[in-house]
Amino acid sequence: MAYGSELNQVWTNLIDNAVDAMKEKGKLLVRAVRENDYVLVEIADDGPGIPPEVQSRIFEPFLRRKAWARDRARLDVVHRIVRKMRGSSP
Repeated sequence: MAYGSELNQVWTNLIDNAVDAMKEKGKLLVRAVRENDYVLVEIADDGPGIPPEVQSRIFEPFLRRKAWARDRARLDVVHRIVRKMRGSSP
């Protein structure tokens, strides 16, 4: 069960974040498949990736204030919406 407007916010934030990271060049993969009672959504890009020292903290609400995350979408919002829908994220 999900709300379309919330899903729209998730996709928009994730895709916008990927495009920013790729500096508007490269490849972006968006894939959705059904897995039993769930939908598996993968969004991947060939940008530089998330620095290892930040990876464990990307869902923190105020990470955006840090230098690396200044121009990144609010991943904490994405994470909260996904959890609300009983989903999970890596």
